[in-house]
Amino acid sequence: MGIGKVFKDDNTAPINSMDFCGDGTLLITASDDESIHLYNINSGDSQKQLYSKKYGVDLIRFTHHNDAIICASKNQWDESLRYLSLHDNRYLRYFKGHRNKVVSLSMSPVNDTFMSGSLDDTIRLWDLRTNVCQGIIRRNGRPSLSYDPEGIILATAVSGNSIKLYDVRNFDKGPFSNFIVHHPQPVEWTGMKFSNDDGSVHVWRTLTGEEIAVWGGHHSKVGCVQWNPKLMMAASACSTLSFWIPSINES
Repeated sequence: MGIGKVFKDDNTAPINSMDFCGDGTLLITASDDESIHLYNINSGDSQKQLYSKKYGVDLIRFTHHNDAIICASKNQWDESLRYLSLHDNRYLRYFKGHRNKVVSLSMSPVNDTFMSGSLDDTIRLWDLRTNVCQGIIRRNGRPSLSYDPEGIILATAVSGNSIKLYDVRNFDKGPFSNFIVHHPQPVEWTGMKFSNDDGSVHVWRTLTGEEIAVWGGHHSKVGCVQWNPKLMMAASACSTLSFWIPSINES
């Protein structure tokens, strides 16, 4: 892979989160400079720029509509989640309930529900059609969570190297599976995602540090990486956003 295009001047602070839309044609980014940028993948251009000066913006995620997103606040006084229309930069709904910083957000791939995990030791289930919380899972520690591609299983991970799997339809009955990730030190999860392929999972052995590729080019710490769900490309970001595409070997 090689860098196909770089956007150097769009952000004045690190990009903290980004997401591809379901059909892979758009990428949305959120930055610590309180800006939201929308990029067209087919043309490789910046398409729209919005700001969230009052709340800040973090954990940005597309809904099932390319002109609407959900996101978390990034300030010291508000922990609400927001449903934002990109068409007219208008908040459609607020989701209040968390009492500490929201650190994980996952949109269901099949309907209008989504999950949020917070440092208040709760995971909450929401529905875009109402601001009333639909359910709560209580777990101690920093939670990371993800829906599976069918929207049936919810995976949660917290400190202690433990991953628990829930049936979304019966999450109130507790996890149906629990397993431990063996690692020499306790793990603090910062993100997790189901593999959306034929079921294979590639693992890098932490004890040997074996690697298959190194992508260089960023001038500071890379804070987030996303693969396009439809195209052979990826995006990575510090305060600079880079698109990665297969390089052509001319030899």
